[in-house]
Amino acid sequence: MHSEIFYTRSHIKLTRFYQSKTKLNLVMIPGGPGMSSEYFRTLATDLQDNFSIWFVDLPGNGGNETNVPVDYSAWPKLILDIPTIIAGKIVYLGHSFAGMLLLSEEKVQNDAAGLVNLP
Repeated sequence: MHSEIFYTRSHIKLTRFYQSKTKLNLVMIPGGPGMSSEYFRTLATDLQDNFSIWFVDLPGNGGNETNVPVDYSAWPKLILDIPTIIAGKIVYLGHSFAGMLLLSEEKVQNDAAGLVNLP
């Protein structure tokens, strides 16, 4: 499948890596700051039978080269824009720093179908 790229109003880059028939989305957010979501590719391939897979690159991070100032303190709130692009239930998978971002935003915790934090 051809990957599709979307941007939220807060300049988050969302790459739909795989579209499943299920309504359950797995949103994979890399650690860092600085890591690219591309390092999830192998894991995503193993999980694609159960989810539509989305990769996230926050502004100025990884594969997101949008020309906006990087404000790490704003990143937890930026994550709230993800459901404006993705329809259906969302399971968030955060690696390291991204896992802390997900756990720091109560609305994400309340609205998510699931949270996975990879240390």
